Amino acid sequence: MTLATALVTARPREKSGPRTGARYAFQVHVCLAKVLEWHAAGSDYRAVFDHFDDLAILTGPDDPDKIAFFQIKGKQSKPWTAANLAKKEGESPGTPVGKMYHHTTIFGSAVTRCTFLTNAIFSFTLADGTKTSSDHRNIAHASLGPKDSEVIAKVSIR
Repeated sequence: MTLATALVTARPREKSGPRTGARYAFQVHVCLAKVLEWHAAGSDYRAVFDHFDDLAILTGPDDPDKIAFFQIKGKQSKPWTAANLAKKEGESPGTPVGKMYHHTTIFGSAVTRCTFLTNAIFSFTLADGTKTSSDHRNIAHASLGPKDSEVIAKVSIR
């Protein structure tokens, strides 16, 4: 059997590498797109990758005084729900929302935004009683209905 035949016919021991790689590729592409937005705007910025968060953008001339944090998560199926965002995994803060808002306890008023970026849709009930759809791409916490808002608020800095 030739090496080429073996590569085509053999079954891989496990498949987590390509799935993990795809998630990281999504994160890298989103990070680069965000950096290019800042660059195109002519902003004075510094980008920090995978240190405090998936992406942190520091702004301010010479000695940055503002910081924006980005949690970037790819998802293959099912929408994001308040329960997904509040699900604890790993060390504290172990939720996507907790990780975002944890920064406000450390950096205080220097934090200009904490953003969750994803390729998946959201499934929330909004304050006006309607459900989110694929058209809802930028959802502020203040626009969530009371039930979803409460789920997220309970874990925001745990």
